[in-house]
Amino acid sequence: MTLFIRRTISMNHISIHVFILAWIISATTLCAQDDSSSSSVESWGPNIDGVRSRIWAEKTTYTVGDLIYLKYKLENRSKGVVDITTNRSHRGFLKLNIFRVKTSLDLNGEKSIKKLPVPLTEYGKALFQIRPIASPGAHVVQPNLFLTSDLSGMPINQVYDMTIAGDYEISISRQTNCINKLVIETNTLQIKMLERERRKISSEVNLIDGIKE
Repeated sequence: MTLFIRRTISMNHISIHVFILAWIISATTLCAQDDSSSSSVESWGPNIDGVRSRIWAEKTTYTVGDLIYLKYKLENRSKGVVDITTNRSHRGFLKLNIFRVKTSLDLNGEKSIKKLPVPLTEYGKALFQIRPIASPGAHVVQPNLFLTSDLSGMPINQVYDMTIAGDYEISISRQTNCINKLVIETNTLQIKMLERERRKISSEVNLIDGIKE
């Protein structure tokens, strides 16, 4: 069951009604082990005591302004249960790491790579300022089962500002609610954002007046 909370936010004298999901994993399903989860073409994060996770998108190249939807999967290959806390207010349990990768050349001609944290959009700031009024929810993932999520069906670039063309890296870290507090990290998803092509306007210059008889 997912709890919806309605809050009204005033931004620049405009009232915005925001429906907050009390559980960020709103479209979560627990399924039996399937063959596709072990496919060699899929990228996974490190296997931590038999637990691993991954994120992916429909494609890896987008144009600035296109909506980017992510999918998440956590697989329990261990012999014990994995307790996952899913309340959004517990940020340590679900952390999104998103960086813009900036490549440049230094004075010696050597390549320098910087990873710049991607800031929240205005919508993202408003979203995280509202704390859900709900007790923490949890999912217990049994052995040989997996948990999947569409991260509330929310485009990631509506929450994080990805309006600058370039290369981005995205990953998710989740902390289990077990005694040993395992941190399960996904693979690093690489996304390329392309500039949107501007409409080309062709113009003809009339030079008749400039021609001398």
